[in-house]
Amino acid sequence: MPLENNESERDLRGKVIKRKISLFDRTWVGVWARDLYISLQQTCRKNGVRFYQYLLDRVCGYGQISKLSEIILRTCPKVS
Repeated sequence: MPLENNESERDLRGKVIKRKISLFDRTWVGVWARDLYISLQQTCRKNGVRFYQYLLDRVCGYGQISKLSEIILRTCPKVS
């Protein structure tokens, strides 16, 4: 485990910048939607998945890209 929290700080950066640019969200649903979108985007980036292609695959129902949960499980080290 690293002794610094740089990765966590970088993960929050996109959310903070978006909040500063847009000033505020009008509804809690908007907050939820933006947080979900940013979370998906960062998860894709960390796992080497192209975000736009992932969204396109999910929205159009192509099924060519594995679920993010499956990708994460494949790349995680096994704990014994």
